[in-house]
Amino acid sequence: MDIFVNQILTSPIVSERKALIITLVNSVLLIAVILFLFFDKLKTDKEIVSVNKAELFESFQMTKESQGFGEKEFSNKKKILDSLYLRLQGDLQDSEKEVLMKDFIAKREEFDEFSQNFALQESDKIWSRLKTYAEEFAKEHNYKVILETEDGYNGNVLYSESEIDVTKELIVFVNKRYSGL
Repeated sequence: MDIFVNQILTSPIVSERKALIITLVNSVLLIAVILFLFFDKLKTDKEIVSVNKAELFESFQMTKESQGFGEKEFSNKKKILDSLYLRLQGDLQDSEKEVLMKDFIAKREEFDEFSQNFALQESDKIWSRLKTYAEEFAKEHNYKVILETEDGYNGNVLYSESEIDVTKELIVFVNKRYSGL
């Protein structure tokens, strides 16, 4: 029986079928590899993308929260100044007026300093966070470069095609990351 099975397996017809099957399997695998490489190249073809930095900054949840906090602080400090100013306009003795004036000047300097520094400090914090998230976004999408563009003529990039603009995708990503998702 073993001799019979051995003769069948070594017969020229079986050998030809084996060769045909092996050739067919190799051809299918080669086509699959070529298609994979082709579609993978299409998927990662955009190594350089652009983002509208003004839109990104304004649409970032942290920016909105910071603006809300800043407006609240600004309003509170302004109310204190207005209150002191109204009290200065009233009938006061010179000694009371002098103390109140010193307090008003100190509060006014504090208000001016807050106004100047708040926007810069908050903007730095926001951009720091955005850059961290943008780096994660780039790695996740296999981007090598993300260019910042701006509306109008203030940006460093004179032109970029709209198909490489990933602003909306990045906005969704950064807001999800900021929310802890």
